[in-house]
Amino acid sequence: MCTMVDKFDEHEGPVRAVCFHQQQPLFVSGGDDYKIKVWNYKLRRCLFTLLGHLDYIRTTEFHQEYPWILSASDDQTIRIWNWQSRSCVSILTGHNHYVMCARFHPNQDLIVSASLDSTVRVWDISGIPGKPGGMHCFGWYPWVVKYPVFLSSYGPNSCI
Repeated sequence: MCTMVDKFDEHEGPVRAVCFHQQQPLFVSGGDDYKIKVWNYKLRRCLFTLLGHLDYIRTTEFHQEYPWILSASDDQTIRIWNWQSRSCVSILTGHNHYVMCARFHPNQDLIVSASLDSTVRVWDISGIPGKPGGMHCFGWYPWVVKYPVFLSSYGPNSCI
């Protein structure tokens, strides 16, 4: 049998995204109030709020190695946040409709995103400042397979 442990209700509207941190007693949430909130479930409170998106937030995710949070929004952007410094370290632009989902690759410096513009894009994030090594650029690759990445996408009209 399952039991509810707690309820967190500081968002001002529907919550669309939530993700646990793999090592810390944290989770991140995002919703229709355009806010990303980082919570400590052991302390049972919101630690801080990240602001910057201009529309609904669809995805939140912690990076497995770096102190980063990934978010995707109806404002057509993907943002990478440093949750330790509480700042946005990169804004990925290129989609021309709502970004419905985005995920970090489990062991490469890549992000994959899916949008209502009917595209799935792969982003090279190896040049983001504040991490060891890497190049000093990033971008999406619409026609070139640079890394062997397996992904899936679903939607009402097409599939990969």
